[in-house]
Amino acid sequence: MYYIYILRCAGGTLYTGVTTDLRRRFSEHCSSRRGAKYTHAHRPVCIEAAWSAPDRPEAQRLEARIKALPRAAKLRLIAGAAPEALLPDGCVRIPLPCLDEPAAPDAPEQNEACSPG
Repeated sequence: MYYIYILRCAGGTLYTGVTTDLRRRFSEHCSSRRGAKYTHAHRPVCIEAAWSAPDRPEAQRLEARIKALPRAAKLRLIAGAAPEALLPDGCVRIPLPCLDEPAAPDAPEQNEACSPG
């Protein structure tokens, strides 16, 4: 299973990525050298939204579509207004927190401070 996610970063910017493990990837973005170059300069605050995809090609397809959207459209997507044509077959939005394991101290969660507005 692959996950496509949108992070809210410091300064209110948004970052979109793909992973097989949301908890691990969020931790990498926050504290390790394995995080994206962008998130080294714009520290992640939380995961705003996430979708599951059955395989890597579908996940990358959705990631590319989200990255191509203007900021206003990304904020609408986070708020739940996703046009069906945007989501490739098999991609489904998942609720946050969306992880099955017990929460770790640095676990990503959606919180009021991260809601668009």
